[in-house]
Amino acid sequence: MSAPRPETSTRGPAGDRRLALTFDLGGDAMAIDVHHVAEVLEPLPLTPVPGACRAAPALTNVRGAVVPVIDLRRRLDLPTAESAPTRLIVLDLATADE
Repeated sequence: MSAPRPETSTRGPAGDRRLALTFDLGGDAMAIDVHHVAEVLEPLPLTPVPGACRAAPALTNVRGAVVPVIDLRRRLDLPTAESAPTRLIVLDLATADE
């Protein structure tokens, strides 16, 4: 994954203006709503989880919180990267109960 680019303004389904963090993944442009982005970090040490699914193979420590690491390439069935990840995008995905 290349370094995330500055926020990009787009229009949502209702025509409202939305901000997105854009990044490159396997040569494809991807975007995520900035409201879900907590921070963008340099790669951190990963702890593999035995028996975990391919798309969520590890955990990492972000400021004292243990968080799952999702490999978007595996989740989207994209080819494996030949180089190490350049950034981790930390998301805040609150559930309806929170």
